[in-house]
Amino acid sequence: AAFVGLNRRSELIAMRAAGVSAWRFVLPAAGAALVLGIITVTALGPLAASADGMFQSERERLSGSAAGVDADRSIWIREGDDTRQMVVRAAGQDRANARLLDVTFFIYTNDAEGMRTFSERIDADSASLSSGSWRLVNAVGAEIGQRAVRYATLDLPSSLADEEAFALAKQHGAWFSMDIYDDDYILAEGERNGVFKESLDKEREIGLAQRQTFRAAVNAGVRMIFGTDAGVYPNGDNAKQFETMVTWGMTPLQAIQAATLNAAEALGRSADVGTVAVGRYGDLVGVTGDPLADVRLLEHPTFVMKGGDVVRAGP
Repeated sequence: AAFVGLNRRSELIAMRAAGVSAWRFVLPAAGAALVLGIITVTALGPLAASADGMFQSERERLSGSAAGVDADRSIWIREGDDTRQMVVRAAGQDRANARLLDVTFFIYTNDAEGMRTFSERIDADSASLSSGSWRLVNAVGAEIGQRAVRYATLDLPSSLADEEAFALAKQHGAWFSMDIYDDDYILAEGERNGVFKESLDKEREIGLAQRQTFRAAVNAGVRMIFGTDAGVYPNGDNAKQFETMVTWGMTPLQAIQAATLNAAEALGRSADVGTVAVGRYGDLVGVTGDPLADVRLLEHPTFVMKGGDVVRAGP
């Protein structure tokens, strides 16, 4: 820049004619820039890298998630009431055993004026939801201003479809209709089908909790019907939910009754459908094999009768 400025004003030519070197003016600034660059690379660069590493470590410690980890894989759940709120974050899930893995519970309490205050953090290797409580394994918890306490197992009260909710449902004759197969399809095909990212994030957050609630409700004896939220996945795949219902606590017979006997009663149509009896509509399906031994056979009916008319006979 100095050379360009001098050249534009013809000062460089005059200096050369007078035998004066332009480096006398440029060299000090160039030297200072070189020294500053060396200091930046050898001292300030490592210092900045070290500070960034400390920041990322502290961020990981406080948030429970490391930088660079795909946030979409994390699971977030919020629950609580007017006096207490919990924000639950899990790094992953064990679907087969209905557990959240690498879990952090952030617990907040509300005072009489409704002000919410952070009160406790609990970290655990895993957490599973049963009726009315979370069961944490290998947990470490600390309240504000207190030393951390370790627990082999720890139970935390939960408001996610607890015993009271199940009791009220049974008392008032309510039916639970839980489309628990949807989660599998949405997460497998949702992005390809154009489902919004926000919707997929929500499904990751609540899918496991919904299935755990289903299992708890079945164990509590809440009446169930077969609900599939038609339109989420292609019509014709509805029967895939039978296997999911059995996986999450029902017997094959209970799952079949949810789609027939129970559904008819819930709709007030027991006099017409839901059972094979004189005077009922002739709506029947047949399969090759015993669906009580393998409920997945219902996904491939070989015989269909609708209103007494045979619609399909054979594979």
